[in-house]
Amino acid sequence: MRITSLFRLYGAIFLIAILLLSGLTLWNIQRSHFWDERIELAQHSYHTHLLLESHIYQLMKQHADALLIGDRDKGTGEAAIQKAITEDVAEIRSAIAREIEMVGEEEYEELEKLAEIESRVRALTASLSRMSATNTPFDPDIRREQLADILDRKIDEELATLINESLEEEQKEVMDTSAEAQRFRRNSRIAVILAMFAAAASLAGFAFTYVRLVGDPLDGLMNGLQKLHAGNYNDPMPRDGAIEFQRLAEVLDDMASGLKAREAERKTEQERLESKVHERTQELQKLVAQIERTESNRRQLMADISHELRTPLTIVQGEAEVTLRGNVKEAQDYADVLARIRDSARHMNRIVDDMLLIARQEAGKLRLEMRETDLRLVLTEASDMFPMDVLIKAPDQALPARIDRIRLRQCILAVFQNARRYGGPNITAQIESTDDAFEIAIEDNGPGMTDAEKAQAFERYFRGSNASQGDDAGSGLGLPIVRAIMAAHGGKVTLSDRDGGGLRVSLQLPSKPRLDIVRWDDDDIQPGAYTSSL
Repeated sequence: MRITSLFRLYGAIFLIAILLLSGLTLWNIQRSHFWDERIELAQHSYHTHLLLESHIYQLMKQHADALLIGDRDKGTGEAAIQKAITEDVAEIRSAIAREIEMVGEEEYEELEKLAEIESRVRALTASLSRMSATNTPFDPDIRREQLADILDRKIDEELATLINESLEEEQKEVMDTSAEAQRFRRNSRIAVILAMFAAAASLAGFAFTYVRLVGDPLDGLMNGLQKLHAGNYNDPMPRDGAIEFQRLAEVLDDMASGLKAREAERKTEQERLESKVHERTQELQKLVAQIERTESNRRQLMADISHELRTPLTIVQGEAEVTLRGNVKEAQDYADVLARIRDSARHMNRIVDDMLLIARQEAGKLRLEMRETDLRLVLTEASDMFPMDVLIKAPDQALPARIDRIRLRQCILAVFQNARRYGGPNITAQIESTDDAFEIAIEDNGPGMTDAEKAQAFERYFRGSNASQGDDAGSGLGLPIVRAIMAAHGGKVTLSDRDGGGLRVSLQLPSKPRLDIVRWDDDDIQPGAYTSSL
């Protein structure tokens, strides 16, 4: 049921009850006035009838006295009484007319009786008046007999009976009117009490219906809203009460579902943002670490340059000083000194080139001239340039890859040199391909490396424990250069133990490397210069 319908229904009931009570009250007031007036008229008519009876008997007594003892006042007393009787009759007739107006034609009988009484009174008065006016002497006994006949028969029997009937009727009317008024008041009280009980029952029904359809559902919705405010979106709203509250509960449930979804989205978005913040923080930390590493590499590069160039520069300076000291020497002596100075300069140039290559790769500015090249050709060229025999294992079909042919060959030669210096005499190179990568595996049968040495092998100037057994010409930059060139290609280099002893160096290249154009100074820009995006 709707709240509006409830209030309309009980509003109509209360309005009807108020109108009924008001109408009943007005009707009771009017009817009370009516019955009060009826009773007053009935009592007035009854009292007037008593006065009329009294005046009639007084008139008859005056006439009888006048006949018996003579008319002493010359008819003055009779005239006054006659006038009072006329006034009584007029008063009674007026009361009866008022009653006729109030109750209808049922009071006409009283008028008829009043007219009959008036007629009899006039007839008796006329008879008595004639007897008093007769000058013929009568025998007193005859006059007493005539008067007794009038008094006994006409007055006591006829007139008195008629007057008594009228009095009885008026008394009965007074009693009936009083009884009807009493009954009306009793019925009015019952009606008012019933109306009050009906109003109280309607009010109680309204209160019960209001609590059931409005109060309790409203409390339930308030509790549900408090739960929503507290963040509890799982408990459904109560669906009790009026239709408006049921629809409101549906709307609130939909709102709770939306809030729950938004809260889940908010949490997901918050987690995503936190994850992104964490990722950005890690990236910033990596950038900071990279900056710190770059700064450390720069300092290390300066230290490496100072350290590595000190020895060849000292040799150059010493050879020059020794040559310039003393007498002029033979041309062959100058040639030998210049040859040693040339070798030291070449060594310095090679060290500088190697360190610059590593530094440029770490700075992301290592230039690569990328071209589509068969990897088998690069491996064959490196093997031909290497002074020792290398066993090549490659598939029959071409293995095209976009690479810097010279840099990759330099990388392979550096691995060959490490294997010759620190490994065994047998060197094997093998090419394998997968769906997304190429692998060049170079193995030797030497003593290999420990796990600790493998972890430090790519650090600059690191030399393993077996380095003293090989050539002392190594600078400790071979594997760092290999890692730099592979990283520039988007690949990587790994060290592992060879089955049967020795070291296995794996060079892994992506089949489709992701390349970015490198930005250089204007004087360094060359066509085809690229670098790998690491």
